[in-house]
Amino acid sequence: MIRTLFRLLLLTALLNGVANAGINDGLVEWLAQDANFLGVRQVEFHPVLDDTGKHFDSDAAGKATQALQQKLTQAGMTMVDPGGPVPQRIVVKTHLVFYQPGSVGGRWVGFGGGAAVCILRTRLTDGNSDRLMGDLIGAYQVQAGGLFSAGAEKRVPAAAAELLANRILQLVGLEKADYEAE
Repeated sequence: MIRTLFRLLLLTALLNGVANAGINDGLVEWLAQDANFLGVRQVEFHPVLDDTGKHFDSDAAGKATQALQQKLTQAGMTMVDPGGPVPQRIVVKTHLVFYQPGSVGGRWVGFGGGAAVCILRTRLTDGNSDRLMGDLIGAYQVQAGGLFSAGAEKRVPAAAAELLANRILQLVGLEKADYEAE
């Protein structure tokens, strides 16, 4: 009995490790040479637009919008109406560039089969001059894990949005970069 329980715990730990090993994320950015976001606390926020041209069972753009907006407001950013006369604001426009819900069965096999993938692109512009100040691309995927990766199609849009939100918060000075962490 104890031996069976031990094996079950070992198998669970091993599979959980496999599920976490199948998670990849990344961020690519371009910032204008004179881009300075420090101290900016006003955000003209636009909902994430779905540019994939496909229909999915889950609302990936909605989940990304909710996660991005929630992370920014929780950190102290103030959302303002588009076109208002608010000084020192950035405009955040995000597009869902690629989304693939994948399949649990494919992730069980691994090697990228059945991967759940989300790629978002955020453009940061100056709220007063409409000048492009930054272009961020955030990607998140779950490519392995089998049953432990169930629901990944719902998590990847929010995770990609959080990557972008974290970088925006670093740019405005509300969150330390990973390399600055203690």
